[in-house]
Amino acid sequence: MPPSKRREDTQLSTDQANKSRLITMVRWVVETINGRFKRDFKIFRNRVFNKNVPHIFEDFRIAAALINYFQDPYGDSPYTEDFIEIINRNIQRPNLLAEYVEENNLNRHRVTFRRMTANDPEFEHFPQLTIEDIIKFSIGTYHVRLARSY
Repeated sequence: MPPSKRREDTQLSTDQANKSRLITMVRWVVETINGRFKRDFKIFRNRVFNKNVPHIFEDFRIAAALINYFQDPYGDSPYTEDFIEIINRNIQRPNLLAEYVEENNLNRHRVTFRRMTANDPEFEHFPQLTIEDIIKFSIGTYHVRLARSY
């Protein structure tokens, strides 16, 4: 179960957020497989009635056999090993940026939005990241696909 914030907190602590991300990564795999069963077999979309209970596991095994035979298996991301290494390296690391923001009350300041582009001269020495670097930094493609909406 992922941690939840306390009533007086505005967001999760760094440690809680990291643990939540780990749990979400594991749960995603399970929920993806459950979704495949529910998508392909109507019997698994709804509640099971008592009269179905004696044979539901057998039905599940048959459904799993059909999925395994006729559908391509899900594969690991090519970055899986990198993700695991990044998580293990950073799970206990203190969040220095969050501490700096809180100490200087930067989270309380209002700033007007200013559009930035990669061609701005002030970003001349800013590091250039490849799409692989960004995927590794965000531990997957989910946030990368959502980035444009931000």
